[in-house]
Amino acid sequence: MKQWFFCMLFVMMAVSGCGTCGQNKNAVPDPKTAFNNALAVAEKGDSSAQYQVGRMYCEGIGVAKNLETGIAWLNRSAEQGYKDAQFQLGLIYDEGIDVMPDATKAAEWYEKAANQGDMYAQYNLALLYQLGTGVPENGGAAINWYTEAAKQGYERAQYNLGAMYESSGVGTEKDLTLALFWYTQAAEQGNKLAQFKVGDMYAQGQGTEQDHAKSSEWLIKAGNQGIAQAQWYLGVMYGKGRGVEQNAEQSASWYLKAAEQGYPPAMFNIAISYENGDGVKKDLVQSYYWYRLSENRLSKDFTDIIQAKCTELESRLSPEELDRAKEMVRQYRPFKTQPADKP
Repeated sequence: MKQWFFCMLFVMMAVSGCGTCGQNKNAVPDPKTAFNNALAVAEKGDSSAQYQVGRMYCEGIGVAKNLETGIAWLNRSAEQGYKDAQFQLGLIYDEGIDVMPDATKAAEWYEKAANQGDMYAQYNLALLYQLGTGVPENGGAAINWYTEAAKQGYERAQYNLGAMYESSGVGTEKDLTLALFWYTQAAEQGNKLAQFKVGDMYAQGQGTEQDHAKSSEWLIKAGNQGIAQAQWYLGVMYGKGRGVEQNAEQSASWYLKAAEQGYPPAMFNIAISYENGDGVKKDLVQSYYWYRLSENRLSKDFTDIIQAKCTELESRLSPEELDRAKEMVRQYRPFKTQPADKP
């Protein structure tokens, strides 16, 4: 995901000192006044003001929106080495914001800003190198730029570094210890995908010794942020007492959270829970419902098992209960699952 940062308050306050003598210095000028103040300074060659004028033209703040003029001002600022303008030009060409996308130009401007230490430009440039967009695919260059951004504490760069070290690619050697290190850096900043990855690596003993207790701590963090795979994982852990105290109610609760997001293994597991009354009140209608939902979403290895379960439940349910369960299946609409494997 690319980064676009614009704070209207920042722009307004940044230019509020221009030509406001005798006014309340704490007052924020109206957009038109702010634009005129910035323009007066920009015309004298101030790169920061040129950047502000460019952004205001691009956004139509205090002046009629004019992208061509806005980009011209951003160029004037960027040519003087103003890194924020360089980054914004990179983003404009990268995303094709009211212009034809030009990944090559985007990479050129990102690199100028990245060389001045802009961590968002470093991240976006790394992504271009990783994907081979606008520049030749180069895993080594991607690693280098992600590392620069990650050192500055940018959690998305930290996550992507973890992902690159977890699996070998172009110019990248697999290093699970480094993968865990960078995932942990991102996880500690609240990155939910990284929290899942750290929990998974501790559970698998990848890049570290296996530690189910630490695994459960990180998976709970990820599960509480809605990562369905983490929620399912916790259902298994609470069901087996692995890294946590065995608790059937907690197990069923986590299975249900993941199932409601459409995660197929959790659908199957919560069906079993409802069938047996394990951690939830026994409910054969719910059991049938979840078995049917999981039927075409799991591998073919489960098909015979699920069909046999559904056939058995059909014989145990009353006609009214069976009709209700089938109607629930017909009315089902998928929930959006939060993935655990994409940055």
